[in-house]
Amino acid sequence: TTGVVIIRAQPTRPAARASAVRGTMADDRRQGVARLTGVTVGAMLLLRRAGFGELYLAAGAAAALMVALAASSLAKAFVLSRILRDRINNWRWALVYAVAPAVLVGWAATRLPEWAELLFGIPAILSVYGWVIWHRGFGPEDRVLFRRKIGP
Repeated sequence: TTGVVIIRAQPTRPAARASAVRGTMADDRRQGVARLTGVTVGAMLLLRRAGFGELYLAAGAAAALMVALAASSLAKAFVLSRILRDRINNWRWALVYAVAPAVLVGWAATRLPEWAELLFGIPAILSVYGWVIWHRGFGPEDRVLFRRKIGP
């Protein structure tokens, strides 16, 4: 006799479907973390083999994070453009406008003693970056999303 198995499709309940989607999203997050870990460790091993010091290894981990985030952003844009059948632009000029003064403030902060660099430099960098993003990156229609609506 042949072993034929007949599987009947059971209609899924919305809660079961939502649970399956949550499970898939959790799997995607785990895979993303695994990829990021692999890229980070790979960058650090490559830098160690090339003879770089500990500070370069730390910078390599940050660079690996940057590369992984850029790759996932490009992949997301590619998938979204296929779904929408339209071009998706990931590049935001406001980021360049915000990074330039933040880098200058960061460079100036490195001229301070280390304790002042940490105490004053980091908040100054974040403040300048946030201010530029708020004023150059968001238009009036975007800022409406952040307003609190009080009253009817």
